[in-house]
Amino acid sequence: MPRMEETLRRVEKGNDKVVVVLRWQWHLGWWCREMMDWMIDTKGMTMSYTNHAICLDLIYKVHGIEAAEQYFVGLPDPVKNHRTYGALLNCYCSAKMEEKATDVYRKMDELGISSSTLPINNLMSLYMKLGQHKKAESTLKKHEGLVNAHDVRQPFDFLMSLYASVGYLNEINRLWNVVKATFQKITITSYLSMLQALYKLNDADRMKKIYGDWESNYENYDVS
Repeated sequence: MPRMEETLRRVEKGNDKVVVVLRWQWHLGWWCREMMDWMIDTKGMTMSYTNHAICLDLIYKVHGIEAAEQYFVGLPDPVKNHRTYGALLNCYCSAKMEEKATDVYRKMDELGISSSTLPINNLMSLYMKLGQHKKAESTLKKHEGLVNAHDVRQPFDFLMSLYASVGYLNEINRLWNVVKATFQKITITSYLSMLQALYKLNDADRMKKIYGDWESNYENYDVS
């Protein structure tokens, strides 16, 4: 494969960054998958957990869900961890296969590898695509529980956006109170997330109040 060898002439063997570039170029489908195979067979690239997850994602995009399932089944048990299970879950969610997606998530839960918020984000997106708002709400509640348990800030901002997407103004306001009670200082990013959520729901009065609170706590509006 001369063209491919020329492309990778300066690439170090086993460079994960190359695999990430391939993922960004997934719209080149067959070429990316072929290059991945060539890098493994010819250049001896080591397949890390991340590489396996990316490869699974590429296989789904190029060859479909059945091929992705076969790839996952063929992985050694030690490789079936949060990354590869998470990639398979993402494939099922992208394919709108609810039953299989929930089965994979339950398996991840049984194995104790579902603590990341990403799997729940994927399920949430799936339910939204399917118009199943009740299930989406239930998923959000579980997501919120994980956020509280890990005491991290960014997912709260994301949750506010998700609640806005399903029109839950009361939940947005409740979550804002949780943020204020949990963290000593509210970041500018959180203020922006709250304002955007309120804007989606046309709550102008509440927006004015939050904006006033922002002004009283910050002298400038630099979010960098």
